[in-house]
Amino acid sequence: MLKLYVLGHTYATLDGRPVRLSTKSLALLTYLALEGRPQHRDHMADLLWDSAGALRNLRVELSRLRQRGLDLFPPAQPMLELSVRTDLDDWLASDGDVGEAQLSTWLAVASTPALGGLDDVGTLAFRAWLDARRALIGQVIEEHLVSVRARLLERGGPRIRMIEAQMQRLEIPVAPLVAPPAPAPSALMFERPEVQARLLDALGRAGTAPHLILVEERAGSDVRDLMAEVAVRAGWQLLEVKASSDAELIASVLERQLSGLEPMGDTPSDPATSTRTEGVGRSLRRSWARLVARGLKLAVAIQVDSWLSEATVESVHYAMGLPGPLAIVLYGAGSVDQFHQHDLAAIDQRRVIRLPIPPLGVGEILAVLNRVERTLDPEQRLARATMIAQESEGWELFARSLISQPSDLTGPVSLPGEIREALLADVASLGPALRSALAKLATVHSPFDLDIARLLVGEDAAGVLDEAERRGLLVTAAAQEVVTMPLLRYQSSDQDDQLTLASEPLRAALSGTLTSTERRALRTKLAMFHLNTRPDAGLALYYAQRSARPDLAEAAQGLLAKTPPGQRMARPMVGTPSGHQAHPRLTDVQRLERRTGNGYRVVLEGGQLQVLRYGVHTRAPLLRLRWSSVPAGEWQFVGRIDVFREAPELGRTTSAFAVGVQFPDAPLAMYSTEAIWVAPDRADRPAGGQVPLGRWFRLSGRSEGGAVELQVRGLDVALTVALWHSGGQTLIPVPGLPGTAGSGVR
Repeated sequence: MLKLYVLGHTYATLDGRPVRLSTKSLALLTYLALEGRPQHRDHMADLLWDSAGALRNLRVELSRLRQRGLDLFPPAQPMLELSVRTDLDDWLASDGDVGEAQLSTWLAVASTPALGGLDDVGTLAFRAWLDARRALIGQVIEEHLVSVRARLLERGGPRIRMIEAQMQRLEIPVAPLVAPPAPAPSALMFERPEVQARLLDALGRAGTAPHLILVEERAGSDVRDLMAEVAVRAGWQLLEVKASSDAELIASVLERQLSGLEPMGDTPSDPATSTRTEGVGRSLRRSWARLVARGLKLAVAIQVDSWLSEATVESVHYAMGLPGPLAIVLYGAGSVDQFHQHDLAAIDQRRVIRLPIPPLGVGEILAVLNRVERTLDPEQRLARATMIAQESEGWELFARSLISQPSDLTGPVSLPGEIREALLADVASLGPALRSALAKLATVHSPFDLDIARLLVGEDAAGVLDEAERRGLLVTAAAQEVVTMPLLRYQSSDQDDQLTLASEPLRAALSGTLTSTERRALRTKLAMFHLNTRPDAGLALYYAQRSARPDLAEAAQGLLAKTPPGQRMARPMVGTPSGHQAHPRLTDVQRLERRTGNGYRVVLEGGQLQVLRYGVHTRAPLLRLRWSSVPAGEWQFVGRIDVFREAPELGRTTSAFAVGVQFPDAPLAMYSTEAIWVAPDRADRPAGGQVPLGRWFRLSGRSEGGAVELQVRGLDVALTVALWHSGGQTLIPVPGLPGTAGSGVR
């Protein structure tokens, strides 16, 4: 019996004895075993060989395997599939309930980097898969260690201490949290009324002539289920197929689904062959013609993971020229890139419908929690929905993962394995040099410029920053940002030369691809930089303490001692209970949302204003929401804060606060859920006060007329404003915004 060993150096045994295999054969077997599903020979050849003779080389490797007694794949079978046991399976089968000697060996296996010896094999795509698979194995090991520890927690003794020591070496949190059983997947489907409305409109337009619907989504969205639901409501038949390099395979799948439909109309003759493809993909074009000839309203959803073959592209061009109702839907993580990469962009743009999947709102998450969270009261569910919207950044895959976490979590959870894997899959197509450079930049805990990038990346830094910013992986990180209300106008400035990773989950995932030795070396460079080149005592100390360099930490402490300390101002509780119960309603009207470069999400939803941020781990920047003209008079404000966190470990340089109110000719009134740190050069006591966490509160006062601002400065923030009136003018809910009638406030 064949067995693969993937923990540590990769090798194979046959009936318990090591079998000598080439690294290409090992790579082939490992990929098939870990993927766990059939793979086309063409795909495997292109993955392992970057040459014209890739398929021939694959046949040679399969022949060598047979010569070694491994007759695993039928010669005439185009799909390769392998189901064998691995040492990872054996490791996961153990529950740690063994003697100390065996436990020590079991734990040692977990600390060994997986899939050793395969780094120089195959194409860039294979090595990207290798990186992502290593990260996934690491996450699986982490989750199993957490599970084993939970089972042994009540018994105590040396075994639990050994497991916890290993978890600490692997930087795995050891808090005793046990997640409840996850709700059924169907219960976690987000309704997305706005997306459904746009899909219905798109199908209506496709009812008169073929239209191409390009779905712009992130991994893990519910778009496939939404399409199925909308198709039924609109009276359309939905056919589904996954993009493949083999156009004939796509045609076969469509034909099988087509055979289940009631025939209507005559089957057309074979369409003319495209001169550009010289007959390749003829079956697929014939399938498109047969679809339209049925006279039915048909939507064909093509899931695009990474590529569209030229023959498939040609067939789509052909289908767009057919008479009759037809909707061709491209969706999946690779759909947008493939649309621009191929000449699909040459299709009549009037018949191309772009369908972006917007971030989830609090109302959409709350609707799911109302179905699956029976133990929480309405206010608790609202707080939880807001926290999930804040931490997930509206990403469906992340939100579902957080919904499955324990409901009593009050702080950010460690990045779930499926989220890390999805993020790494997003960057898997990048060149190894760019991925490596971004991983190094992910160790920076401040906005960075070209000088810091050169320090970590080298002379290629300028090109790395340009390419990463063009791809949306790096964004502008201004010290302060302004959003003009009530239309949420925002524009970053080209004068802001500081950059940061696009999100904290992306930063954490990229940083996790480095070894601890690599991270310590990079932190050492950063500590020295902030000691000598660009002095910053707080950052220097943070990096030094995490680089195992006591000498640098001591130097940073000395620099910090020369800096006048600030102080925390203990302030009275000024936010009185409001008596309001404001819940966003789930409607099909459009939510308005604007995301700034620093990751502040400013949202108008159901009559409420929300400011949400899951910030990249740096000192918090300032957000200013500005109304240009407000009359003088009494003002009243009703809001709540469900999340507020700073980053004091990075060193304080300015006050952070959950909400600030700035009226003309008046000091900024800062409100937070705890005492606010004030810079040492500030002699006066700042205006404002303390407000409760997780409850509606009311603020009031009197102001002069003129421009007014609502400000926020926090690492992680979830602020909701239900009402804000000033001088008889209503600022929140925004007058005239769809869905604000009644504002959802009771």
